[in-house]
Amino acid sequence: MLVRVILCLPFLLYACWSDIKTRKVTNRLWPPMISLGIVLLILDAVNSGIQSLIPAAVAIGVVFVFVYIIYYFGVFGGADAKALILIGLMVPLYPSITLFGYNLPFAGVPIHRLFALSVLGNGVFLSIIIPVVIFIYNLTELFKGKKMPERLFLLLVGYRREVKKLKDYKHLRLLESYEETGDGRVHKRYKLGGVKIDDEVIEELEKWLGSGKIGTEVWVTPGLPFMIPITLGFLSAVVWGDLIDSLVKLALGLI
Repeated sequence: MLVRVILCLPFLLYACWSDIKTRKVTNRLWPPMISLGIVLLILDAVNSGIQSLIPAAVAIGVVFVFVYIIYYFGVFGGADAKALILIGLMVPLYPSITLFGYNLPFAGVPIHRLFALSVLGNGVFLSIIIPVVIFIYNLTELFKGKKMPERLFLLLVGYRREVKKLKDYKHLRLLESYEETGDGRVHKRYKLGGVKIDDEVIEELEKWLGSGKIGTEVWVTPGLPFMIPITLGFLSAVVWGDLIDSLVKLALGLI
């Protein structure tokens, strides 16, 4: 189990680096993961018999179907879906590891024993931390004298950036959609999903800024790739366990 985890981690770390840098994960990453997963399954069959593959095969099938359905409805991208499916291939069942005298995961193995589903659940749960961090940052800005935004939800999903410095930042989306009307005035609408910031958008914003039609700052939101929460979900699942399972047990008074 420890070998499976160690082999899987470098692929996830590279996927994170690639996703942050280019917002893409190369498809060349997946064939080696598939090959390693198959080799590990063959070794299991050689060491423990072909019947030992039945639980793993069921787990792989369930994870594949579940992740594909979520991907089909557009919850996350293709690279995220491939990563989760291949985690399910390389580590089909929940790993129970003894490391330096400690039994991992600390919270124990969840009842479903499907490791990839715990990785997904942990990743989604840890994603909730992002709005909290953004909110704390915005509170510090308010204490420094920044003006309260017109829409309070902006405090949770974005932050202010100067129009003149937008070219210096990567992977940001504009939370305000601007439109110039026939009378020469510029109206804005807030868009929760954000608007892609490209050279054309920046050029228009700078033009309106120069004519005094908009302020010096606009609200933007970071485009954090989901591969990072997946990797954090992987690590937390190995070390701690299933976070959602732990919360449910805590709510029921079972821990």
